Amino acid sequence: PMGTPIEAKVVTLTFIQNSDSGLYLQQRYNTGFMDGCFDVPSGKVDQGETLTQSAQRELFEEAGVLVAEADLECFHAYLNTANEGSPFIGFMFRAAKWRGSPKNKEPQKCAQAGFIGLDEADNLRLTPMVRDGISKLAIASSIELGYYGLK
Repeated sequence: PMGTPIEAKVVTLTFIQNSDSGLYLQQRYNTGFMDGCFDVPSGKVDQGETLTQSAQRELFEEAGVLVAEADLECFHAYLNTANEGSPFIGFMFRAAKWRGSPKNKEPQKCAQAGFIGLDEADNLRLTPMVRDGISKLAIASSIELGYYGLK
């Protein structure tokens, strides 16, 4: 028998590290999704946006950082059906370089933010997606992205 197709939101997550191998993390607050957990700059892809454009926009909106499209590398994709009735397809990016000093630009949704060493991050309450992303960050190959129908 045929199942019912899922209708999923598409999200991007962007991992940036400083020269000390610290990862920029934000503690979710007042979002209704995994509040209290640490996450990387992330969000839903808007209509007409490419995945990399979404990653660029979210990184700027949440952390005030500018990154060139060429400096974003997709390294992991996933399907999250844990949030019943609202599945997500996520694309994780690592940014080789960026401009600006990351800071919390959304205090209404983020309790605190900053660079945290990977050893220290391991002891934090991370979203499952970020914990998974950290395990793949240094070792995963890049994923080539293709687009059809975008103008």
